Amino acid sequence: MTRRAPRAAAPGQEPLGSRERLLHAAETLFSRQGFHHTQILDITREASAGVGTFYRYFKDKDDILYVLLEEIFTHFRGRMADLRRGLEQLPPIEQVAVLRQTFRMAFEAHMARPELTLTWFRHGYGVNERIDGVIWGFITDIVRDFASDFERLERTGLLTVPDKPALAMGLVGLTHYLVHRMVVEGTPTIDEAVNLCTRFALGGLLAFAPDDRVSDLLPLLRLATPSGA
Repeated sequence: MTRRAPRAAAPGQEPLGSRERLLHAAETLFSRQGFHHTQILDITREASAGVGTFYRYFKDKDDILYVLLEEIFTHFRGRMADLRRGLEQLPPIEQVAVLRQTFRMAFEAHMARPELTLTWFRHGYGVNERIDGVIWGFITDIVRDFASDFERLERTGLLTVPDKPALAMGLVGLTHYLVHRMVVEGTPTIDEAVNLCTRFALGGLLAFAPDDRVSDLLPLLRLATPSGA
């Protein structure tokens, strides 16, 4: 598994970026040997930093995991919001393109940080209420984002989705399942995962489309993925 290289310190920062080295070391060790089997001393040794330096930046081992998760979740939601801005004003085919881009961004973001992805999938739950809160808050926010998209699309008259959160939860669940398989097993590819999620999403939306709009939406389903995908 490729290790994420720590970012270089900016001018004026502490030499070699101690905080970044500690975060990188924790991300690597949590994935390699598990959160509960990693000690603060392991992290400081991996980062070539002192224990005192660790406590300068983090309260304890739980805190460094929280910081890692909050960092990736905040970045992810920001990128997702940028992609979906003005969605309801786009023609249907461009809305499908945005949907595909959203799934692609999700898979690429997780695969860019496979060690951290494995850590929060395998060890993030049940560490403490604060970490549970940031994980479940992230998942809940993503479900709400998708449900909000369905509301915006509903106002265009294209479809009516009676239970928007349920469809959104299905999309998030499928995405998480595929991410885990991609990190652990190496399959499917990002392209295959994007195609599958896009088809699943459009199929769910078609199921709730008004009868007089189904014929308008069917071509979008055919265009959702390349021929034969």
